Amino acid sequence: MRVGNVLLKHESETDAFNELGCAFQVAQHQLIRTEKPSWRWAMRLVESTNLLVVVLGRWDYQGLIRDLLNCVQHQVATFPSLSDCPSGRSAKWLCMWCQSMTCPKRQASIERLYVQNEPLIPAGLMH
Repeated sequence: MRVGNVLLKHESETDAFNELGCAFQVAQHQLIRTEKPSWRWAMRLVESTNLLVVVLGRWDYQGLIRDLLNCVQHQVATFPSLSDCPSGRSAKWLCMWCQSMTCPKRQASIERLYVQNEPLIPAGLMH
């Protein structure tokens, strides 16, 4: 996700989309594969979705954004009890987050947040 975020910041949307799509798939696989899904992987699924939403928004695909967020929300809702949830957080909280991301103003706010807070990436991870 960090590499995807850096690529996004540098306006390499196609490369960012590919990186973030991989992060999304890994998180989804980890959630499905484990007996007791964890907060960590559910949050990674939602975070990678947020970044994919930013790319799709830049491409003006609002219809796809709504569908993607609905799918992620429904998937997270199937895990009513996530292990290691921080206080005040749950699968329901993540579902509400997905609902809030359908708003274009919220999407723009999240885009600013991600673009302003670029994580450091070791040179060997960038391609």
